[in-house]
Amino acid sequence: MRHSLTKERYAALAAQIQRHEDALDIRAARRLKLLLEEEEIVHLPGETIYGWRTVSDFPDIYLPGEKEELHASHFIHEHLHKNGNSAVFPLMEK
Repeated sequence: MRHSLTKERYAALAAQIQRHEDALDIRAARRLKLLLEEEEIVHLPGETIYGWRTVSDFPDIYLPGEKEELHASHFIHEHLHKNGNSAVFPLMEK
């Protein structure tokens, strides 16, 4: 069960997520928050279990061309902190 975003909604979400001045971990956290807000609970007739209707397409944390630029000279590794509440994306030179 998936639904698509309108072009306008996709662009609005991308503008919120892909802020150049924010670090990648901040963008990732904001992306997750916005994705969860876009999901819908679905209860089909005759069903006793509610389902989640998620979004089939969603903006990435990178600006256009930014990921390729970063990967050209760095490896990006995701590390989760012990508390599990945040992720860090340290850049490691190749």
